Amino acid sequence: MSVKKIGFYVGLIAGVLSISVLVITLIYSVGEKQGKKYAYENIIEYLDELKNGIQITSVQCTPTELIPGETGIINLTIQNSTQYGCNLWIGASAFSSDNKEFFNPSQDRTILLMPNALTYLTRVLTFPGNTNCGSYNLNVNLWFGRKSDPSQSTIIASATKPNVFKLITFKRNSNRVNSADVKSRTAD
Repeated sequence: MSVKKIGFYVGLIAGVLSISVLVITLIYSVGEKQGKKYAYENIIEYLDELKNGIQITSVQCTPTELIPGETGIINLTIQNSTQYGCNLWIGASAFSSDNKEFFNPSQDRTILLMPNALTYLTRVLTFPGNTNCGSYNLNVNLWFGRKSDPSQSTIIASATKPNVFKLITFKRNSNRVNSADVKSRTAD
């Protein structure tokens, strides 16, 4: 066989292999895209099932009277009626009657919910030292996604409790006294 014929066959074989690799790559990428679409549809269905099957059934807070800078404890009862265990995170925020909201992402908490189970959890919320006195509503959300990043998460369950925290001005001898009480006592 001449060198030209060998070169021709080597080139032909290399060309066939290149085309084969290209076709296999194309088939794989189409299959991968279909798989991603399938996975995406499954994740949407999964999230819908979580949203329909997970509820915050109870929210209790202690203490209910705080001074700015103190921490409130939020006790939650969560019912997971789905067949799935899931990792979520708990976010909480407080907002005043004029809708001034604050939250503390460093106090967000990652949780694991077991399938078909009732779960009791605690999360804290610290009021900043410069928070105005008054009544505050509480909003608690269970999120699926990146912890403390609502832009990369979706809400699975939510609960709002009105006027759950009352911020007062100061304490005296472990008895909490608010400014209205001081005014009424000094007026007598």
